[in-house]
Amino acid sequence: LARGISGAPRQEIARAAYWLPAVNDAGLGRRGARWPWGYSLADHGRGRRLARIDVAVKQLSPAYFALVMATGIISIAALDFQLVPLADGLFAFNVLAYPVLAALTVLRAFRYPQPFFADMTDHQLGPGFFTAVAASCILGTQCLLIAHSLAAATILLALGVVLWIGLTYTVFTAFTVKRDKPPLEHGITGAW
Repeated sequence: LARGISGAPRQEIARAAYWLPAVNDAGLGRRGARWPWGYSLADHGRGRRLARIDVAVKQLSPAYFALVMATGIISIAALDFQLVPLADGLFAFNVLAYPVLAALTVLRAFRYPQPFFADMTDHQLGPGFFTAVAASCILGTQCLLIAHSLAAATILLALGVVLWIGLTYTVFTAFTVKRDKPPLEHGITGAW
């Protein structure tokens, strides 16, 4: 038999088309809860969502930490202007955003090491990794000024220093020893 999508024989796909209108989003319907080859529509929807998340992780820009960096700068400025509720709200956002971005970045490094390290050695994308350094230090400053937590600030500063040293020697060494380098006008951007 010729195979169709998901490895199911074409005859089963034709039978599934008969089932499709009777199955609701939860995978339940008057004719049954499952597709003929074992997946419900709910499974299919989850699979598509997971596939989209996987693609987003694979294509995650190394410069996404600029979100935490810029939010932290605005939060600190709001604190300086005695806009404490705004400063606190932006700090709370950063406390959530930073670990999410860190987890997604680590996931990308382990799940997709080739694109991850290709970005690190790319003249256009490599400098974006340094936003993690700034985000760590700015979140640490927020911890000190808003939450009055010297311990959290010290940990984030130490992480920022480790990232800065590691990225400086990794990214710039790769740029230096890289065989194929872009011309100067294409190799240096505003990200630098």
